[in-house]
Amino acid sequence: MGTFLLVLLVVKALIWAIGLGSGTSGGVLAPLLVMGGTMGALGRSILTEKLARRGRHVTREYGVNPLHVLRVEDVMEPPVAPRTAAVAPVVVYPDELLETAMRKLLEHELEVLPVASPDDPGRVVGYVERSAILGAWVQHTRDEHTREEGWLGRLRRASR
Repeated sequence: MGTFLLVLLVVKALIWAIGLGSGTSGGVLAPLLVMGGTMGALGRSILTEKLARRGRHVTREYGVNPLHVLRVEDVMEPPVAPRTAAVAPVVVYPDELLETAMRKLLEHELEVLPVASPDDPGRVVGYVERSAILGAWVQHTRDEHTREEGWLGRLRRASR
């Protein structure tokens, strides 16, 4: 991906320079937007690059709540024994977001929810615990703060 973006940047810059140098009419804004977008996709934000060079890692400009991304099936445990969910007043489904499962756990003051089969809501296919959801949230948050080498650092290292 990085190689493709770097090639795109160089090719677009060359085409733009040839177009400007030839005296033909052409735009300036669109090529700059393409090249700027390419640069943005290769490295950190221009606002955080100076901090990153000083060894201060700044997370992405936005953060995604892991509970809005991960699904119940990502953290559920298999059932201990085949059971039906008819006795459980509240169930979740494997394809539901962890946010939904956590909301149900909190609303009903539960620690564990049965995960029902989407095809047969009376059949339990697993269980999801509050601690598993929180563990997934912590792990996802740690992964977000993992320091990644920028494209400039990789380029310098490759040139040595």
